[in-house]
Amino acid sequence: MKQGQARWFAGVLGAVVSSMCCTCSKEAEPEPELSGPLAPVTWQPCPVDSEGTGSGAECAEISLPVSHRDRDGKTFTLFVKRLVGTAAKRRQLWLLAGGPGNAGTTYEVVAKRLADLDPTLDIYMPDHRGTGRSMRLSCPGEPEKRPRTVDDWKACGEDLQKRLGDQLLEFNITSAARDLGAAIEGTRTAGQEVHVFGESYGSLWAQRYLQLFPTQPTSVTLDSMCQTSLCSHVTRDARNDRVGREVLARCAADPFCAGKLGPDPAARLSDLLADLEADACPALVDLGMDREGARSRFAEMLESFTLRPLIPALIYRGLRCELGDVAAYEAFLAYMDGGGGSAPSRPVDGKLRSRALGTHIILSEMVQAKPPSQEELEAMQAAALFSYDIGPFYRSLFDVWPRYARDDYTDRYPSTSVPILMMNGTLDPISSIDIAQEIAGHYQGPAQTFVPLDRGVHGSLAGTPTVAPPHTSCGFTLFRSFLADVKAPVDTACVAEVQPLDFRGDEGFALEVFGAPDLWDDAVNPPPQ
Repeated sequence: MKQGQARWFAGVLGAVVSSMCCTCSKEAEPEPELSGPLAPVTWQPCPVDSEGTGSGAECAEISLPVSHRDRDGKTFTLFVKRLVGTAAKRRQLWLLAGGPGNAGTTYEVVAKRLADLDPTLDIYMPDHRGTGRSMRLSCPGEPEKRPRTVDDWKACGEDLQKRLGDQLLEFNITSAARDLGAAIEGTRTAGQEVHVFGESYGSLWAQRYLQLFPTQPTSVTLDSMCQTSLCSHVTRDARNDRVGREVLARCAADPFCAGKLGPDPAARLSDLLADLEADACPALVDLGMDREGARSRFAEMLESFTLRPLIPALIYRGLRCELGDVAAYEAFLAYMDGGGGSAPSRPVDGKLRSRALGTHIILSEMVQAKPPSQEELEAMQAAALFSYDIGPFYRSLFDVWPRYARDDYTDRYPSTSVPILMMNGTLDPISSIDIAQEIAGHYQGPAQTFVPLDRGVHGSLAGTPTVAPPHTSCGFTLFRSFLADVKAPVDTACVAEVQPLDFRGDEGFALEVFGAPDLWDDAVNPPPQ
């Protein structure tokens, strides 16, 4: 695997409607709700921040069956952290992490913010089974050695199958949904409201939960929406490319940006990729920006609200390929590799994340039942301007991984009347807006509201900053408003205030990311010839 692919697999294992399953419009009948934990839940003091100290939170290990069909069989402990509210009357809020494979720690920062703003909330962060401290699945040699090649992942699957046997089949979305229902039943007080929030894969987890427990929660929020094969990782590159081209179309509609790249910025990017392939700018190729590296970097930038408007300037500089432009690229790549433009990563999140669990669920359910052939995927890659080139890789893994069988809930929707808030960025390259629209069409009941967030990226709680200081994310505002009264009409006024794509940029930002006072010109201290 090339550098761009390896970097993506190390940081984002988790994220085309043209190959939708034909059963997507059907609804599965809910099963009877299951009884709660196998033993009383005992809470112990623990730190709010898993990398810190103190006792501002409470943690519990909830005993549950590995197979909910066999409550007398083997068990595991579901780890849950909660922040307890201070109001006399309180509500539960369960935050479901994405990935798949992320642990509940990914919500610690937002949970603290929500707790500070709303003392009525008891905020719960479970570690999905197979992640974190909930019987985490791992590959041989981790964390020092991570699987990267098809052979590495094949060996990982064989090792998990050898160690877990039939238990490996229970690490699936339906089991995780049953875990959630049982944990809620075992922790809520009589009459207590229960609100569930799921982002990305977490939104899929939440929908599977609703299939099994359609009346248990008070409300559900789905953010950056996903449904099994609609979010196929085999065809994720096509979603990246479609959103990337839309960003360039917005450049064409912007007088300043079009003045630099002309009426067809996508054609200019195609020219740049051809130049890189022909080694017309060797200095950029030496920086890892060959055709494949450039497409991967540009795809990565689409996931950042602040970085994606820089793509046109990079196209412009790459085509010009002067010393100052190479210096700007070098500064920018250092900025990206240093974590610029994205939320700070925390070692604990990577440590508790399970790539093995993520791969297991992705290949078992988050791929079309009959995925495209390698030849079809390679044709998609050849035409793409923005791509991680992961489709053929996942297609190869699909054939060798010990996948579990899809059950009757896969690619189906719950029948539920609970209030639902649905949010999705229109420029989300992972859970694209067409997927969200397809999902939202299945939730048309009273107080079930879909809010497209123009210009938003993946993760609406942070990915839709507004124009006015302090630039609070519109998604965060919508979510808090919904929680205040889940049956009231949703106030969507902030949607119009989401920041526009600023292709010009200001001097301070240009100096920060390019080492130049202008995104498009005038490099500072270009290297000597």
